[in-house]
Amino acid sequence: MIKEYFNPDHLVTIAERPFTAAVKKSFSLGAESGVKWTICIDADVLLEKEGILSLLEFAEDTDEHIFCIQGQVYDKLIPIKRAAGNHIYRNLLMLKALEVIPADVTLKRPESETTRAMKALGYFTYQTNILVGIHDFEQFHSDIFRKCFIHVNKHEKALVPLIIDHWYANRAEDNDFESAWLGGLAGKSHEGDLIIDQNFQREAAQKLLSFKAIQEKKAIDISVFESRQVEMIIRSFEIDSAMLKLKNPRVEQIYLKDFPSIKKVNSRERIVNFMKRVFGKILIVLGRKMINLQLRLTNPNE
Repeated sequence: MIKEYFNPDHLVTIAERPFTAAVKKSFSLGAESGVKWTICIDADVLLEKEGILSLLEFAEDTDEHIFCIQGQVYDKLIPIKRAAGNHIYRNLLMLKALEVIPADVTLKRPESETTRAMKALGYFTYQTNILVGIHDFEQFHSDIFRKCFIHVNKHEKALVPLIIDHWYANRAEDNDFESAWLGGLAGKSHEGDLIIDQNFQREAAQKLLSFKAIQEKKAIDISVFESRQVEMIIRSFEIDSAMLKLKNPRVEQIYLKDFPSIKKVNSRERIVNFMKRVFGKILIVLGRKMINLQLRLTNPNE
């Protein structure tokens, strides 16, 4: 889907662990790229075909004190529209950012810690409400378990009981939520360090899921998973308003800048003209899971 709009030569997949190392690698690539922007897309995000272009178009209009621009996603496991898994970074500021990336590998949000440090230097993050895709759909059960193990230790305490109840209530009709519920329960009893790493708690996840007779999913052929399926999920997505208010207490205030609605009539022409202007200015950094089994998207021709 990404290749529909961006130069394939500018797509880079990284596999560094833990997540702090992945952030460093992404920023290093951006600093060395010679292009204007680095777009970082987490492996658990599937992009909506025009959302990321709208976010990039928005970024082009920001001034040089804006280091990071972020859109929002619809999240399967926390059923709200929220900021996750996507960032656009200004490469002229990447060397400064590399100096302030935290060394602590146990941090739950190394990217957020870095943008906070950049803010202290006078370079800001602009949070928009532009929807760029969907988050945590089409994931392996073991990854869902691990993710929710982290969720209950990472998110607001008032939110955790609601999401655990949501997973429990929906587990009969979708065993993604069974995996989520089991991961959440395991995470609540955890007393050690948390490491944002794709192998953290993987063995425990596999053992418990096997004990519960939850069979791992097969890989999905990327050739049959199309952008229209993302659009269908977006159209049918239902936001939990109670969770949204707990996750974002200011949700009823106007504090996110609305991006003007785009008329679909001239959509293709708008995209073509915009890409002519920014072509060659962008580096796209993808989490490794974007193209391997972690996202369940594989290309049988590779």
